[in-house]
Amino acid sequence: MGAIGPDWAPRYFSDVPPPWALDQVAAAFLRECRVHSAPLQQLATVRAALRRGAIARAALELRGHLDGLTAGADDVALLCRAVDDACAGVSLDVDGADQRHAAALRCRIAAELLDTVVGARLVTCLANRLDASTAVAPGQPYPRVRPRLTDLFSGRLTTRPDRQDEFPIDHLPSLAIADDSDVQLRFDFSLSPLLPIPTRGTLLAGVFPISGVVDDGGDDEAMQVRRPVGDELRFVVEPVNPGHNERALLRLLAAADAQGCTIAIVPELCVGGGAVVAARRWLADHAASLELVACGSAHHDEGGRRYNRSTVLIRERDGRRVKAFHHDKFNPFGYGQAGNDAEPIYEAIDCPVANVTSWVRLGAATPGEPSRALWSYAALICKDLFRERVDAALQRARVGLLLVPAMSERLVTFEQIAMGTARTQTITVIANQDPTEIGLVVVQPVEGAGLRTWSRPRSGIEVIVLCD
Repeated sequence: MGAIGPDWAPRYFSDVPPPWALDQVAAAFLRECRVHSAPLQQLATVRAALRRGAIARAALELRGHLDGLTAGADDVALLCRAVDDACAGVSLDVDGADQRHAAALRCRIAAELLDTVVGARLVTCLANRLDASTAVAPGQPYPRVRPRLTDLFSGRLTTRPDRQDEFPIDHLPSLAIADDSDVQLRFDFSLSPLLPIPTRGTLLAGVFPISGVVDDGGDDEAMQVRRPVGDELRFVVEPVNPGHNERALLRLLAAADAQGCTIAIVPELCVGGGAVVAARRWLADHAASLELVACGSAHHDEGGRRYNRSTVLIRERDGRRVKAFHHDKFNPFGYGQAGNDAEPIYEAIDCPVANVTSWVRLGAATPGEPSRALWSYAALICKDLFRERVDAALQRARVGLLLVPAMSERLVTFEQIAMGTARTQTITVIANQDPTEIGLVVVQPVEGAGLRTWSRPRSGIEVIVLCD
């Protein structure tokens, strides 16, 4: 396997400044595989070269070479030489294949070996570098979440993400490299210790604190539509009575907590900003079972910046601190006016770049195993889910639980998209508030598991078993 070694290293790492972390080394291998993906898939000996037994023997050899290496592999030449030595027993008979393609196959084997031997360290490198402030650039590595879905569901799973590709060219069990897409992928590990991992029997509550949306005041239980001064083609939604809205939210969260729910979700634009602040205090001071609350969304105007923000609150299980992550809507709702020439009216929000942020929980699947990415959460708001290529980004990120506050008449479209993301393990929960359809839509990666549950016409809660 002489193509990988000290003289070979600069070619693949010229765009990666030293010191090289192990995840960047694996990503460099995968980028070369992506360039030569078509011939790699056609090489007749690929499957033979990657036979489990040969890789296992080479992995044992490589483990001996890498025992002294830390998560930061400063000496790439040493690392590549160790991979060379370990691969000596792996057959690379690529009859008549272009040598570049043969070298790409060697890169694939090297990446497989790194994942087999130091997969946990690859994830550690990613956790030390990635956060929600920065999108993963095309070709750069990100973690692959691998929950134990068979522990969560008794039914037959519809997802086998590790078996979808007969020969996965540019991803590994522990990490993958990002595509070139206009939907940004972001990953954050900062809340990892707090994020709950669902178990079989976990209860989720849909919380519906309002009676509906009205064009003017008069109903204390409702939200009202308002046009900003001087901007007749935009609108915001806010509580008719902020104090009543806050009290209704806290009362329903208390009811969900009393029923033993771990997770709660509120529909889009059903709370004001003050109610979100109150919910955070209540979660810290009073919650017994609730650990995570997706507080719907609210319109905000701060210093001239206007946005529709969903706030997800996470409570420490052994303390009284509450932290949060946020998602700002990037695909605004609009509706037409009477008359053929009338301009549509849109939400009064400044839309960020389309993005999916995955908040990752690390841990060991069983005692004694190395830490890996066990679970993840993401939040989108209503029409964000309809944005082109968002579903592909969700599938690449392999989000564990996607929370979608919504206010829409088009729930069938939501379900169709959610069924697609379920093929790569995502559980999708949509909490919808609309005059015609008020309730939860839950799509699980289990055969026949599409589920709707409807709330009363007025405010209330709906409790479901998230995993069974």
